[in-house]
Amino acid sequence: MTLPYAMKIFKKLSLCFTILFLLLWIYILIYIKIISLGWLIAELASFLFMVIAYIVRGILEGIERPRKIFLSALMMVIIFCIPGYDDIKAYKRNVCQAQFGPQFNTKRRNLGIPVIPEKWQIKESSEGRVRWAPADSLIGHQKKYIYIDTGCVIEEELDYYGLTSQHGNKREVMIETQFGRGRLNDSVFYYYYHDDAGRRADTITRQQADSIFAAEKIRKDY
Repeated sequence: MTLPYAMKIFKKLSLCFTILFLLLWIYILIYIKIISLGWLIAELASFLFMVIAYIVRGILEGIERPRKIFLSALMMVIIFCIPGYDDIKAYKRNVCQAQFGPQFNTKRRNLGIPVIPEKWQIKESSEGRVRWAPADSLIGHQKKYIYIDTGCVIEEELDYYGLTSQHGNKREVMIETQFGRGRLNDSVFYYYYHDDAGRRADTITRQQADSIFAAEKIRKDY
């Protein structure tokens, strides 16, 4: 196999690989949005392969000067570092948030606060906040917001329970858990919302919340 022919094969293979990788990358970012360790390694390795392939092709073809080749390769590295850095941050965020998912339910049971039920999924995830919810729920335990600081320490949880409306007014119970730091104790607060705008709230006790759930035949999840 001659060098020119081998170069043609190499160029075609590297081009096909690049196109397939970019299509897969776009699909995962749009539709999956979950960054696993395996995908992160594959992504960074693919970025590295594309840069090396460009350098090798430029040197073997001898069309451009080595300095221009390496400057272009450096520009590619900078361009690839932007999404790569974002994905590394997303992976670290996912690892952190997973610590306070269902596997944190033992701690929640010990505190007597709502757990994350089975079959719940992450519906929203951002820096410092994650929202868990069931696939479909109009009445009962509807969602849980978990707030985490930049040091991956849980700060607060908010659990919302939808109730049947009365006189056209929306009603819900919200349970707020504030996690203490150091020697501070954890605190749990209960609120009863009972107006259509969801702004009017009464502070209630745990016993009152239990009575509301019992009357509405709602599973407490705690």
